Amino acid sequence: MDVFNKKQVRINTKNLYMQKKVNLLREESEGFSKILTFLTSAHGEIDAAEQHLQALTGYFDLDPNRVLDLTLDCFERQPTSSVLLGLLRRAPAHHVPQLLGFKFAAYQRDSEMAPHSLFVAAAQLIKHGVVATHALFPHMVPQDADLATAHQAHLADLQLQCKKLSENTVMSTPPTMTLAAATAQHGPTPVIPPPPPTIWNILPTPTAPGSGAATTSPTGSTQNQKYHLLAALFEVGDWANGLEMLRLYEHVAAYSDPIVYPAVAGLVTRLVEPLYRPISLAKLTEAVGVAPAPAKPLSPFPVLNLAPADVPMCILELLAQLRHVLATDSVLFSKCVRLFRHIYAQKSTPPQLKLAIENAVGEVFLPSMSALYCNVALSSELWELLRLFSQSLRCSLYTEWRTTCSSHPGLELIAINASRECRAILKRLSKDHVRQAGRLLAKGMHNSPLVISDALLDQIESYDNMIPLVVDSLKFLTPFDFDVISSVILAHLGDPNREFYRDDGATVAVWLQNLSSFLGILYRKYTPQLHHTASLELSALLQLILNALRDDAGSPLLLVLKDLIASMSGVEQTENMTEAQLLGSAGGPLLLEETAFQSGNQNKSVKKSNVRLVSALNDGHFTVPLFVLLAQGRHRLIYSEALASQRGMSDFFDRCHHTTMIYIELLASNKSLWGGISPPDHSGEPHNILFFSDLVQYKIDPEILFQMARTNVVFADRAKLYPLVRAMFDQTIWAHMSVEFFTAFWLLSVQDIFVPVELYKIETEKKKKEHAAFDDSKDAKEVKEARDQAAVLAKRKKEKEKLLSVFHKLEGELVAQQAHTAAITALLKEESAQWASVFPTTTRSHMLGMLLERCVFPRLVCSPVDALFCSKFMSHLQSMRLPWLWSLEYYSRIIRSVQGQVFSATENEASRLGRFLHDTLAQMQRWVDSDKLYAQECAGFSEAESGQGKCTHARFVELVQQWHGQLAKVFFAAIGGVNGEINPGRCRNGIRILNQTIRSFPRWKSSALKILEALKLSDDADISDLKALTSSYHAALKAESSTWINDVAEAKPEAKKMVDDKPEKPEKADKTAEKAEKQAEKEKEKEKATKRDREEAPDERADAKRPRRDESTLNPPQETNTARLSPVPPEKKPEEAKDKRDELEKRLRHEKEQRQKEEKEREEKEKEKEKEKEKEKEKEKEREKEREREREKEREKEKRREERAHEKETQQAARDRDRDRDRSGPVEVKKERAAAAAVAAPAPADAPEPRKAAAQKEDRSGRLAAAPAEKVERSGKIVTPAPAAAEKQDAKPEDDRAARRDRKEDKAEDKKEDKKEEKKEDKKEEEKPEAGELVSPAVGRRRQNFANHLNPAPQRPQAPPTPQPNIRERLGTADRGRDYGRHQGRK
Repeated sequence: MDVFNKKQVRINTKNLYMQKKVNLLREESEGFSKILTFLTSAHGEIDAAEQHLQALTGYFDLDPNRVLDLTLDCFERQPTSSVLLGLLRRAPAHHVPQLLGFKFAAYQRDSEMAPHSLFVAAAQLIKHGVVATHALFPHMVPQDADLATAHQAHLADLQLQCKKLSENTVMSTPPTMTLAAATAQHGPTPVIPPPPPTIWNILPTPTAPGSGAATTSPTGSTQNQKYHLLAALFEVGDWANGLEMLRLYEHVAAYSDPIVYPAVAGLVTRLVEPLYRPISLAKLTEAVGVAPAPAKPLSPFPVLNLAPADVPMCILELLAQLRHVLATDSVLFSKCVRLFRHIYAQKSTPPQLKLAIENAVGEVFLPSMSALYCNVALSSELWELLRLFSQSLRCSLYTEWRTTCSSHPGLELIAINASRECRAILKRLSKDHVRQAGRLLAKGMHNSPLVISDALLDQIESYDNMIPLVVDSLKFLTPFDFDVISSVILAHLGDPNREFYRDDGATVAVWLQNLSSFLGILYRKYTPQLHHTASLELSALLQLILNALRDDAGSPLLLVLKDLIASMSGVEQTENMTEAQLLGSAGGPLLLEETAFQSGNQNKSVKKSNVRLVSALNDGHFTVPLFVLLAQGRHRLIYSEALASQRGMSDFFDRCHHTTMIYIELLASNKSLWGGISPPDHSGEPHNILFFSDLVQYKIDPEILFQMARTNVVFADRAKLYPLVRAMFDQTIWAHMSVEFFTAFWLLSVQDIFVPVELYKIETEKKKKEHAAFDDSKDAKEVKEARDQAAVLAKRKKEKEKLLSVFHKLEGELVAQQAHTAAITALLKEESAQWASVFPTTTRSHMLGMLLERCVFPRLVCSPVDALFCSKFMSHLQSMRLPWLWSLEYYSRIIRSVQGQVFSATENEASRLGRFLHDTLAQMQRWVDSDKLYAQECAGFSEAESGQGKCTHARFVELVQQWHGQLAKVFFAAIGGVNGEINPGRCRNGIRILNQTIRSFPRWKSSALKILEALKLSDDADISDLKALTSSYHAALKAESSTWINDVAEAKPEAKKMVDDKPEKPEKADKTAEKAEKQAEKEKEKEKATKRDREEAPDERADAKRPRRDESTLNPPQETNTARLSPVPPEKKPEEAKDKRDELEKRLRHEKEQRQKEEKEREEKEKEKEKEKEKEKEKEKEREKEREREREKEREKEKRREERAHEKETQQAARDRDRDRDRSGPVEVKKERAAAAAVAAPAPADAPEPRKAAAQKEDRSGRLAAAPAEKVERSGKIVTPAPAAAEKQDAKPEDDRAARRDRKEDKAEDKKEDKKEEKKEDKKEEEKPEAGELVSPAVGRRRQNFANHLNPAPQRPQAPPTPQPNIRERLGTADRGRDYGRHQGRK
């Protein structure tokens, strides 16, 4: 045993501590040369090569380590040699890593970078399992801790840049996308702004290859052997070891190092190329018969351990490690996107691969888009892949994209810069620069759509005036940009952390209002026509709204739905309708269009968006769910947690109802939506009846359900609805009302029972006048001035034909509407007998109560048009003289119900109730004003339920006055408050109702005074949001004061008290009566004073009081709503009743005479106005003549100026000639004498006059131009002007002074003539008396003398003086000669 232990120790000592020495002195150089020769040309079998190598080593006594080193060096030069690889594989396992580590360490000591071939050799050895990666790391630099420290420093630098950029609100350098740079066209050398940060700005920048310098790595040193080895692994195709090492250094972002990512991209390219080539454009060259270029080998190293089916997954794994650095290779980016789009679109693709592609889009492709700049081609390629995903998946990918950009400092830096540039553009956005700003925004949106979309929405949510400008600037975006904007909009609307209401809890936040308006305009403008057209995703927005309404009926997204439907479909429903619009709704489609109350289908500007909206509703199956949620939402609002205040709930109820009505209008105007509501039934029932039966099960309110059915069910098919209608309510209801009457009331519309004849006449007359306004003379003038005369003629002819066509169509539509109304009336008369079939089980009172409860009140609050229908329908029933209709009780109950409506209705419902009350009270006022109309239309009115005891006209007037008094008390309580407390909601409702009834209530003075008192109490309460309403109504009420009627004799207090109101205190009632009496006395005194003034000064008439508007022009005599019958007063003595009736009749006659008198005065005033208009026209003609005279004077002045200029030119020519003569010699003097003698000789008889000898020409402007050859002086001599060159040479300062003097004289003469003309005109104006002015003879003479003093009469013109010759002419020819001689002598 001891022997064995000793031997074991000796063996271990020998192996560990004894060195195997080689006698290096015995080595021969010939052996190394033979080994190198063998290694460089090694081929064949590895075993033979190994034996040969061992033989050479032993024969020449070579060191085995040095032989192994030589083998490594040869393998470094030939990394693909299989023989050398086999030899190294058979070497001892721990020797090769040691030798490689020794080589790496040697380069470290010399501060040199190891050659690339060494890293490739090491990578090949790692690839084939000769060397392990972890065996080389101890011999390489830098250390892992140094890599982490360098990476953190790099991130800190990027974060510092982000912080500086975000805090620097004032840009130190001009942004890349500025309107100034886009619109500048002039100036010196343009300043090129620096490019925005891209992928190359956030990655470490390598030194240019071949420069001899080492590559800079994130460590800050000159070498990074680990990253070079990692790059070599990908270069030799060892993707498995490369991915393992890349994941090992993921925490230091090794993928972003400039040494690593080119190698990774190269390996991905090698893997993609074989799969991409069949789907690339090279396939097209093969199809046309052109041989494709042979593919070049990308690398000599094959990729091992990879099956063809696993290539896509390998590519995706490599891309997942590469991340946003893929932006460095745009070609590879496009190839990968096209390849994966092709793979994803195939049905045979496994789900795991599709999921990997989706993850790659969110982790690699979208972040890489942020690192690029303005690459619309890659954006479009990526959209072709994203189109294959669902909308929800795309939204989640965009959210992941946002998270990635915010987590990486480099991408965050790019996002901050893009946001700053976008805000710089929006800051300078104006109407003139929309196109340039749109292009600049599109450049940024191609690669940073998330950031710019957020910036756009933030600006829009703050400033609503930017909405149209921003919408117009988005026309250059791509489908990818629009899809991102859609997802950003959904994110803004679905953010639970945002406040959707203001602090009061009743009003929607401003940002949501602005965003809702923006969405309506945006989705209306950008609607697609084809699948590739840039557009917005609408189905996702509808789904979001649907989910929000399902969760909470008070969701603020209801505002978005309302604006979306109204904007895209063009459906318009407004509460503030004009009289023409409201009556136009009772006409045909053409009248609707002429009164500007048209549906979405008739508006061409929204036709495309309307189709888009309908398609989205059909494709997403949103039609029925939206309708049901909107219809049920009105009752679910009380359970909404978001609506805490009463006013907020009221406003939201109105908004919900308004949205429901426009949605129903959308369904009515697009019949294609009915196809997806209910599947067709083969039972024989029509599709619309089946639809109605489907909606009944949802327990929708009848007013909404029939509002929908009215647009889909024909009135002739109403009998098929009787069973469904009967099942909707409790059977006890049908004991007091017939199903036939109920169905007829809800299915009829205002077009069926009423025709606005007067409005048709007004519109036809308007078109007739417009057609007659086309004057032929105006046509001729316009055509003469136009460039394209044929086009102008055709346009005017087309306009005339269109007006004439509309005129004839309106006439035809009126006839058709009247025929339709007559047919409906005949059907109603036939059915009226069935309506009374319930009388054995009910009474007139119960039937009337059911009519108001189930028909009139629910429908009149639906819309202003429904309020009009209710009033017209009840008037229609009264005109049919139905025995079961108790009219006075109907009015009484209407008045009785006003108090409850005022205290419980919403604001819009109060306005509709006011419209209904106005029509009802106006109808009653017609009967009050005319006893004949009352006798004709109200012969069957009775106060008793039995129908006995007819109501006389005087009694009806008394009842109407009592009803007005009851209404005044109701509105006094609503506006003035109860017990000193004013409820803002009730006050607001009361004023809204009164605004609608301003022309029909109050009519009695006592009621008006009570309303004024209530307004005063409301003003004293000092409620801020009510002051504007009360002040506007107060002004309108004061303007109607001329139509108030003095009260009838006061009835007993018991007859005037309301049942529901508390009796007034005696003291208060007495004070009110005293005030009324004093006011009546003051009015009587004013009337007497007015009569006295008219008798004394008949010519000076006072202004007539404002007349009451005649409602009979647009509203034919038909009934409306709203009245309440007071209790019948106690019996009176016959004599007292007779006296009161006589007094009432006298007062009515007096008031009638007063109104007739006012009508006459108004007619006289109209005539006077017509006369004044005639006078104005005559004065305008006179002014036009005066302007023509002024123009004529100007022309004469111009003519005189030209003549003076001509004379001055002639004189200047004479002076020039004299100067030339002085300078000439005696020969020229003789010639001049001969010429003067020739001129002085008598001319023949037939010779023309000297003045006429100068030829004159008339130019186009009418001015006379002298002949250029000769000029004529006034003296009659013909003067030849000197040449221009001679004039310039001989010009002297004296001549310039003379020219200036001549110009001054011309100006002085012009001023004198102007003053003379002005004096003449003033004289004429003073002599002419004003219109209607009586001037006595003495005054006329004084005015004439004063005018003569200012403008004395001109003297008799005298003969012009004979022109005196100048000094040279007086001297004569001889004197000129002597002067010339003296001049020569002096010289």
